[in-house]
This record gives sequence, structure tokens and C-alpha cells, in this order.
Amino acid sequence: AEEARVLYVALTRARDRLVLVGSVSELADRRLAWELDAPGPGEPIPQGAFFAARTYLDWVVPAALAEAEAGEPPWSLTFHAAEELEAHFDGARGPGGAEPPGARPAGPAAASGQAPVGEGDAGGEGELDRRTAELAARLTFAYPYGALADRPAKRAASDWEWPADPGGEEAAPLGEAKPARGGASVRPRPLASGGSGEPTGAEVGTALHLVFEHLPLVPGRPPGEAEVRATLERLRELGYVREAAAGAVDPAWVTSFFASEVGRRILAHPEDVRREWMFTLGLGASEAYPGVVAAPDDLVVVQGVVDLLAGPRAYEGGEPGWLLVDFKTDREPAGGAAELLRRHEGQVRTYARAVREITGVPVREAYLYLAALGEVVPVGLGAAGAASS
Repeated sequence: AEEARVLYVALTRARDRLVLVGSVSELADRRLAWELDAPGPGEPIPQGAFFAARTYLDWVVPAALAEAEAGEPPWSLTFHAAEELEAHFDGARGPGGAEPPGARPAGPAAASGQAPVGEGDAGGEGELDRRTAELAARLTFAYPYGALADRPAKRAASDWEWPADPGGEEAAPLGEAKPARGGASVRPRPLASGGSGEPTGAEVGTALHLVFEHLPLVPGRPPGEAEVRATLERLRELGYVREAAAGAVDPAWVTSFFASEVGRRILAHPEDVRREWMFTLGLGASEAYPGVVAAPDDLVVVQGVVDLLAGPRAYEGGEPGWLLVDFKTDREPAGGAAELLRRHEGQVRTYARAVREITGVPVREAYLYLAALGEVVPVGLGAAGAASS
């Protein structure tokens, strides 16, 4: 969108005449692609071509070709092969690099026998060299951040493989998180669609997360299976989950967590619990995409929802800090808990990073709860959990 805005500004600021110059490699192939992308008269270029563009020429040339097909176009379009330009500049210099006769106009300085003004400077051979080099540099310019062009500028924290330790200090928070205390969610949820048949894995995962979000928490007392079933039934009646999905959730998945040492610590102070804590974070593009050259001020917007935050009293180390839990409903892979930890630890560290940056309080402990295994697995945080400077 920003590139399109900049192009619009450039195209609409000329007073009398607008001249656009661009360069591409493999001109013949690009011309064929532009001709295929050319829309009908008066129509915009196809959406696929618009989003697949890598240079402004990929927008301008198809549109210009369409105008040319329509009759009298408002502009002329000329293509020059690199060899043609090289021959042109070589001819302008003359044999052996000398200027051809008449290249430098006669004037008072020449008539008087004085040295020509600007020899090696304005109007001289040096100036021609300078301008030729400048033109060549502009025509062969390559956008230095092209590798970022096909990388999303906004992502969910859960939907791609994050670096093992996204813990640098370059990120800046964008906006504020909106925590929900005591189980009251601020996130609107669409009603579950109807239908019959076996629930999908995503439906079962959503149903389990809804139980963890809405299950009443009583200080010091782990919930029983009857309370879990009652919560599922309430969610079903309200239309949040289908009956098939509610029936696929094993209440033991929930009770096992709250019976664990981490779960009991959380229940000791349920008033400190935040569930479904939403955040928006800005990460430096070079940090979000290691190995890709990015401008220092390029940001990738990262959004996510932390399943459960407790603190600071749930942390027993004596210093202020959060305890973070991410619930997972993956089926057990061949590698067991170790494989699930490897798969999700980068996401958890990103969550910890966001919590630290937004609240100013570090995450001291983080855990994955693997519902299918009934295991609470600690996640090492590294720099992601370090206190902000």
C-alpha cells in the first residue's frame, strides 16, 4: 500500500511532462510478462499481478500497454536493450573515447585561445564521464531490501517458525495489551457454526482453550471434572462450540493441569490471573527474519494471545515477574514432549518478549501444557525473559 501511495504521488506531481526511466534484467522475458498482465481498457491491472510486483515497472508498464491498445495513449512507451544504450554512449564519445566534432560548442573562451571552461568539470570530458556513470548507476540500481518484499509485515506469533531466541532489544511495543482478569475475556468470539460429523482438531483445541478461559477459578481448590463438563455445556448452549467438539474434550486434560504444582500455585491467587491476554508488538525486521537485510527502522508487527499469565505472586523467586502458560492440544508426535517443546518454544519466547516489552516486568517462568500428555513442560527463556533496560 505504501509503495502504491508513493507511486501515485510521483505520477501526479509533474506540471508539464512526466518522464519515467527504469531498468530490468532479461527485458524480453519481462516484456512478455507485462503483456500478459496488461488489463482491458479502463480496467486496473489484475490483483495477482499487483501483489506479485517487484518493481514499479511491474505496475506502470502493463497499465501503459493497456492504454496503448485502447487507441491514443496519453504517453509513449519505449524499450531499449542494454546493448543499444552502450552503443549510444560509445558513439557519443567517438573513436577512442574522444568527443565527436561539435560536441563542445565554440565560444569566447575557444576563440581567445583560453583553456575551455570546466575542463574535467562542467561542460568537459570529466563531466560527461560523471553523468554517464551516474546514469549507469541509476539504471542498474537494485533495491537493497528486495528480500523483504515477499515477507509479511504483519504476522501472528503462532503461525511461523520463530528464531530460537528472539531476545534482542530493538523491538518497540505498538499499542497496549488488554488483559482480562479473573476469566472475563475482552476478545469477541464468533459463534460456532452448525453442522454434524466428527470435530476437527482445530475445533477441539478451540473448545479446550475456551474452557481454560471461562472455567471459574476458586482460591486453593482445583476444579473437578463436573465443573469442567458444566463449563463445556454452558459454552455449547451459548453457541461457542459444537456439541461434537464439546464431547471430544476430556475433562482430565483440564483437571490434570490444575492438579500440577504449577496449577496449584496459580490457584493460590486466582485474582492475579490474566487469561487470553492480547498483544501487539513491533519487532525489527532483521530480527524477525534473520539473515535478511533490512533497514534499521523496518518493523514487523507481531500479534498474539497469551493463554494464561499469573503474577507476580505466582513466581516464588522473590523478584517481580510473570508466570506464563501456553496450552497445546497437539497429538503426541514420535518425538514425544521433546519434539513438542522444540516445535513451540520459539513462540513461547516471543510471548515472553511481548509481555516484558509491554508491561516492563519480565517473565520469570514459562511453561507449555501438553494436554494430550498431561505434562507441564518448562521453557527456557534466555534473553526473552530478561528485565528491560
